[in-house]
Amino acid sequence: RRVLFRSLLRAALASEFLAEVLSVPTVNGARTVSAEGAAALVACIAEQLDGVVKETSTIKGVMRDE
Repeated sequence: RRVLFRSLLRAALASEFLAEVLSVPTVNGARTVSAEGAAALVACIAEQLDGVVKETSTIKGVMRDE
């Protein structure tokens, strides 16, 4: 449950970060965004990549067994 809660919280922070990046106008050519949101976005991407790697490894293992 704790892992699921952290994943949901991270996804919410990442979504908020993306909304902020896409909607906040630039100030003197620079944007100020949440470091926590950026970290959450990177963590979400890393989690997705980890899932893909695990799934690929599982598929390769099944194919070797056949």
